[in-house]
Amino acid sequence: GGIPRTAVIPEEHAGEIKTTMRLESRVEPHETQRIRWRPQWVPRGFDNYPSNISQAMGERDNVDAMIYTDGFAAFSVFVQAMPNRREVNFERRNGATTVITRTLQGPMGKTQLVTVVGEVPAKTAKKIASDMVYVR
Repeated sequence: GGIPRTAVIPEEHAGEIKTTMRLESRVEPHETQRIRWRPQWVPRGFDNYPSNISQAMGERDNVDAMIYTDGFAAFSVFVQAMPNRREVNFERRNGATTVITRTLQGPMGKTQLVTVVGEVPAKTAKKIASDMVYVR
């Protein structure tokens, strides 16, 4: 059990897992307001786990990053703007870890890349990725 200590961040073009970052439990108030995208549905028992990854990634790469855990398993959701309009539909399993990447239409017709990475079944990750909502 215990809170997972790492989250994986996929490379945008290939979904290759590139970076491992430490989670920090401290959360800044303005950081939570910055996140625009939210999953409409997450598996029962999973809660958003505050981390400073979202702030660090947001400042550097303009990525919305969210981490959810039920205390045993964890998954991360990343949303970033796509520079081109091509569709991305990527799926991969690496041991217990699923990586799902989807494109979706954001506000003002901007294409967004959604990636779900975590210890959840592919079916679950797909449902999370395809059911994102933009919060104003």
